[in-house]
Amino acid sequence: MILKTLSFASLDALWEQWEAKPTDGIVRHEMGVDHKSEPWYAPKTRDESDIDWVIRMRRRKLWHLMTSPEERGFFKACKTALNEHACKTALNEHQTQALADWLNSRLAAVLVDKALDQNRSDRLEPYFRAHLLCARRALDPDFWPETGTISEKSLEKIQKEVKLPINYLRDLASELCNQPPTTRCGITDSVVILLIDAQNQGHAATLRMTAITPGDKTIYPAPAISLVDCDPEFIAGLGNARSAVDMLSLGPNERDFRWDLNGAPPGLSAGIAGPSASAAMALLLARLGA
Repeated sequence: MILKTLSFASLDALWEQWEAKPTDGIVRHEMGVDHKSEPWYAPKTRDESDIDWVIRMRRRKLWHLMTSPEERGFFKACKTALNEHACKTALNEHQTQALADWLNSRLAAVLVDKALDQNRSDRLEPYFRAHLLCARRALDPDFWPETGTISEKSLEKIQKEVKLPINYLRDLASELCNQPPTTRCGITDSVVILLIDAQNQGHAATLRMTAITPGDKTIYPAPAISLVDCDPEFIAGLGNARSAVDMLSLGPNERDFRWDLNGAPPGLSAGIAGPSASAAMALLLARLGA
């Protein structure tokens, strides 16, 4: 099921489920439900108790709702806060507090999941934080309806905190504020690649790369894919592709390169793994830089 809307109130309720220990009744119910067709499903391991498996499934479901490109629940919660505020100025204080709660505590709790021995904070925290900071800046009293978008000065301040490409922040701010993209898109090229989902099934997907001006030869993900975790091999592959960018002679008009995936499997929220994408990215960069 694809979520049409999601608010921080509903995310908070899901987060409380994340933290709570399920009752025996909930465990019995979940054990009797066939979740195998769900993109967040993972089979129970031999050494895993029923309650530990239910906790793991509950957390995988929340993670999928928040981060998968087809659901984008975290992005939708930020956008809902802005849409509600656009209609009811009195909601400003409530929404600002919700954003502050996630910035100060709940984000860390979701990113660092000791029960699952996972730590996603190193790569993903800046992207989550960028969502929250852009939304908080858009709730400024001067935002609605005079400006319609987050100022370049504000984005530069956010960039200093999160250390992400300014063009990524421009793309994100435009999406959050229902505005046309502020980045100037040049040539787009694509190539078909093979992705493996959480069930070890292969899927053909389209890796798409777009030249963005102005820029400084940075490779960055589109906002829709930016909350999906990537393993060290994939990150290293991006570094190899970046080396290819550095060798390109692009002339005086420097560009950034935004990548995205089209037709990715629903289970992509589990993460992108492997070094093979670097060759595909290097091929696209060579085409775009020619």
